[in-house]
Amino acid sequence: MGRTAKQITAREIKTLRHSAKDGKRATRYGLGETRFYLWVYPTNKKEFYYKSISGQWHKLGELTELYTRERAKQDYSKLYAQDALNLLEKTPKQRATAITLKQCYDELFTQAYALRGEVGTREYENDLRKRKDAKKRLPKWILQPLGDKLLSEFNAQILINNFTKNPDELPTRETTKKCLIVFKTLLKQAKIRGLIDDLAFIDQARSELKEILPTAPKNRKERATLLDDKNRLDEQKTSELIKCVMGGKMSLNAKLLFAFMMINPQRQNELRHLRASDLTRDKTAIKYHAHNNKTSAQALIPLSPQGRRIIELALKISGGKYIFSINNTPISDNTLNKFIKENGLNFTMHSIRATFATSIQASDELGENSIYRKKLADIIMLHITQSAVDKAYFLEQAKQSELLRVLEFWANKIENLGLDIDYLEQQVKDLLNE
Repeated sequence: MGRTAKQITAREIKTLRHSAKDGKRATRYGLGETRFYLWVYPTNKKEFYYKSISGQWHKLGELTELYTRERAKQDYSKLYAQDALNLLEKTPKQRATAITLKQCYDELFTQAYALRGEVGTREYENDLRKRKDAKKRLPKWILQPLGDKLLSEFNAQILINNFTKNPDELPTRETTKKCLIVFKTLLKQAKIRGLIDDLAFIDQARSELKEILPTAPKNRKERATLLDDKNRLDEQKTSELIKCVMGGKMSLNAKLLFAFMMINPQRQNELRHLRASDLTRDKTAIKYHAHNNKTSAQALIPLSPQGRRIIELALKISGGKYIFSINNTPISDNTLNKFIKENGLNFTMHSIRATFATSIQASDELGENSIYRKKLADIIMLHITQSAVDKAYFLEQAKQSELLRVLEFWANKIENLGLDIDYLEQQVKDLLNE
């Protein structure tokens, strides 16, 4: 069966279609509840199914005007409750000898990595990122080789043998540590439900593997920037990047985010969650709050004229509380980086911060000494130490006029290298039919 991981709402069910990519006879869609699915066939026939904890599929009924999602959910709830009852009637030891790791994963992974908060909020985004990271780590190293083992069979030696079975492809200590953390997080949910008694074997395996496995190589790749060999802005590289993104097939919302990041080098995640309410009343500065940035800084950073124009354009098409959003949801954190990588450029959007900081420090055109210029760049990027005293002192040194002078200097430089805001403005007008 084809399978998609997307969770489907009641309103979207009518629009679902069979995917012919894998050549299977039906496509499965998860309906937001544990083991509750909709199967869609090439003829557009749709059937509701329940997958029992033992892995068996139970047909609930075909989607019709009479047999709706709500009706199917009632039948699903009965089977789910019976499954749970059958499990709870067993002793903890019986449960552990009846459940495989794969079944435990299917049942409890979403609870181990629950998504808190509303869609689009920082809390939700952070939880979603943790869930995605966990999904990448567990299957390859633990779930695929050990998924059929019963929970009662697990011990430290099984884990050690699993990670060391292929001497030519040993994972690093760091990889193993992260995998076992995810594994333990999953089994904590199993322990709460009495499916397993003790998790100490995971820590024991981790301790022994630390002595066996190699560390990660220290020769890490040099971070890509837009700097030349004299630590000055490489105009050719910058121009190529701007031309690639602005002329590429990408949403206008994402292009506006890119343009704003190029002239206002904050962390991408902070700009994705930027709200209209974070702007000053006259829209000439951004208020950064302690609760929504990495360094917990509370600062007022001015906007260059170019920055104000981009913000105004983004507000016209966002249609929600987030400035850079689509359908009131912040633009994905990987949209820009994925596009740049697919176009063969060795660069990530986070690297614009390193480019900005080094370039400003090396720019004699700004006057002052290099240490002072670096301080201004650090303030703009909220590179503030964690000490409360340091934060207060650090930000007190920042005069709005000096910060604005640096931002205007940088924005003019980027604009002269091809960042055409007039072009973006025309694109917004065309989109809104103005």
